[in-house]
Amino acid sequence: MKFVDLLLYSEEEIGDFERLYTKHKSNLGYLENLPDNFNVLVIQHADFAAEVKRGRVSYRIVKAKNDKWALPLRLFRQIKSDNPDVILVHSMIFAWQIFFLGLFKDPKTKILVQNHAEKPGGRLRQLLEKLAARYIDGFLFVNKMQANPWKRLGIITDEKKVFEVMEGSTYFEPSKNGERPWGPDFLWVGRLDKNKDPLTILSAFLTYSNIEKKARLKMIFNAGNLLSDVHEFIKNNKLDDCVQLQENIPHHLMQEHYFAADYFILGSHDEGSGYALCEAMACGCVPIVTDIPSFNRMVSNGKEGYLFPKGDDRSLLQILKGLNVNSHLTMRKNTLEKFKQELSFAAIARKIVSIAENVHDSGR
Repeated sequence: MKFVDLLLYSEEEIGDFERLYTKHKSNLGYLENLPDNFNVLVIQHADFAAEVKRGRVSYRIVKAKNDKWALPLRLFRQIKSDNPDVILVHSMIFAWQIFFLGLFKDPKTKILVQNHAEKPGGRLRQLLEKLAARYIDGFLFVNKMQANPWKRLGIITDEKKVFEVMEGSTYFEPSKNGERPWGPDFLWVGRLDKNKDPLTILSAFLTYSNIEKKARLKMIFNAGNLLSDVHEFIKNNKLDDCVQLQENIPHHLMQEHYFAADYFILGSHDEGSGYALCEAMACGCVPIVTDIPSFNRMVSNGKEGYLFPKGDDRSLLQILKGLNVNSHLTMRKNTLEKFKQELSFAAIARKIVSIAENVHDSGR
């Protein structure tokens, strides 16, 4: 099977392959796990042109600028000459280009589109999305519930075209040093902004830390407009001894921070998937996260973690008060198994193979 992974967004500031691969390896790692009968080609736009072979995967880097109305017709003709069986396009924001890709491709070639948290656009964009959808054979979401806005607007008209697949994964692994003593230690990772909602976490943790004196919370952040509010909350409530703030930790060092925590805690109001959550689960860090579609799917409605309503510090506090070392060991085992079976690169590859081999032609 000839399989093309296509990213039309151009990394205009990247001029070499290794930097480009490093930036996108969380989305591309599944390719290494596709079966041997898959002939795999990755096409990406950047500030250079190159043909690279890495392992069994071929990369075609196309020099291009970002232009939402650009039509890479030469590229589409080249793809048609490659005669792929399946093209996986990243993001529906390229609806205009997907429509023309559908016109150019061979009728037998199937198009899959991976959602990356994008929502339906305005009226003109919706028209383009409806045109593009005529040529799309499969829409991939982390949770099928994320397809609801697209279905309500008549962009996705066939439920059978909607599939659940993680948009990316991680190379992080569980610690090989065995079990660590239960803290309880909590880790928060993200931007200090309203969507990540760090103040709801801190509000619940304030009360909990007065109950569980050994509890510790580490917050690793990379900017955000709530930094001063978070500092003020910690100072005013005398949380300096049990809440630690750390900024801009290099990604390759994050694995050690997941190892050092019992629980991963996050209050996001909206996420396409949750790369930090995925990394935490890969390391056996038990999730305590908001009940939003992507997180709900990743923890199986609470089987591999704990869910609380977004913005609800009281519900979060009740979860924290119920934690203990015995339940943690059970949840940790469930979390690691969930990652292996559903969230890992191998799991993503299995799902995409099944979709690629079994999805029905859109019947235009």
